[in-house]
Amino acid sequence: MHISIRHKQVQIEDRTFRYLFDNSPLYEDRKYLEARKKGSIAMSELVELARLARINYALFFMPFDSLAPMIEKENEKIFQGFSGNFTISIRGKKVNLNLVRMVIKDLKIKQTFIRKYLGAGNNPHPKYLVNSSRSVAEQAQCILDKIDVSLKDFRATKSKPAAMMYLIDKLEKQNILVALETSTNMPQNMNRAKGVSGVYVKDKRFPYLFIANEGQQDFESGAGRKIFTIMYLVVCMFKGESKMVSLNDIAKESSDDEIYQIVEEMLLPINDLPRKTIYNLEDIDKLSDNLKLTGRAILVRLKHVGLLTDEDNYWVLMSSLKTRFERSQVAQRTAIKEGKSRYVPNVPQNIVAYHGKAFVSILKSLHSDGKLTQRQINLHLAYGRGDIRTSDVFKKV
Repeated sequence: MHISIRHKQVQIEDRTFRYLFDNSPLYEDRKYLEARKKGSIAMSELVELARLARINYALFFMPFDSLAPMIEKENEKIFQGFSGNFTISIRGKKVNLNLVRMVIKDLKIKQTFIRKYLGAGNNPHPKYLVNSSRSVAEQAQCILDKIDVSLKDFRATKSKPAAMMYLIDKLEKQNILVALETSTNMPQNMNRAKGVSGVYVKDKRFPYLFIANEGQQDFESGAGRKIFTIMYLVVCMFKGESKMVSLNDIAKESSDDEIYQIVEEMLLPINDLPRKTIYNLEDIDKLSDNLKLTGRAILVRLKHVGLLTDEDNYWVLMSSLKTRFERSQVAQRTAIKEGKSRYVPNVPQNIVAYHGKAFVSILKSLHSDGKLTQRQINLHLAYGRGDIRTSDVFKKV
């Protein structure tokens, strides 16, 4: 592999070049793949790609035999608890965990930071129900009780985003932290991580749940879907499964997955669902508004518990929901492309949504006590890529 530096060709090991980028979020980047094919890259392009991948460009000049053990050690640290060779199968498709590499790494750094400043023992919830002999209904109620969630209060919120924040507030009081994908102030963007809904990053004291936007513009869009993802990951935590999940993975029609069964039982107990011979789209929309979940999740649950047995009725409704969602996605993308989108990122709100109130509250306290400088705040909340207006952020926690 050659690097062009001021009209000179500098040789580096091809294995080093590939290994660094293959273990980064840019492992499928067009410019990287083109450079591999050509066998050369300009120094300016290498520096830019390295910056985007958050790689110190000096590492490209290291011998492969010295570099490889360093990368393997970091991979083990970042992806500890995830099965497979840093990939997960989602309905036959391999999704590389490098797509969320910097997010997982960032959340693990946050867990270490929080442990330093919050005096708390081991969290009692991870693995609490591993190999439990309790019924699905008993496990569902157990989890709701442990995280102090009342379905009545959850559903009494004014909207799905409000219901989502109700859950997050309850979880953070139990030292279970939730990071919502935002369009700003994240260590990497998620544009390439299609299909990823969420990741449970385990920790004995401060487990973190990362919830992706699934193509939505902001973290409040698609709140019904995010609610299901949050609770799915909560059950994963109680059952001791550290994993990444996809939208398809948690919205499948099959009901043989115990985790999925528990989530359905928690959020949609059968006694809360109407019994009708035929359901229409208005019925599903009304249930969606009242129960604070997506129409799809409700439709699947109705089928699972035997309240919707007419296959034609089921698939017509499912098709209608899918078509409506796809149209909204197309309209959103078109508005962005044509410059007609009215969405303007709220940076302070985004910061709190991604980093979590608990983490930002710690920073606020340390900053007030003079233990964190403005520069350190910028590094924590914007990764040094800009100045943070701390007053705007801190007043939200």
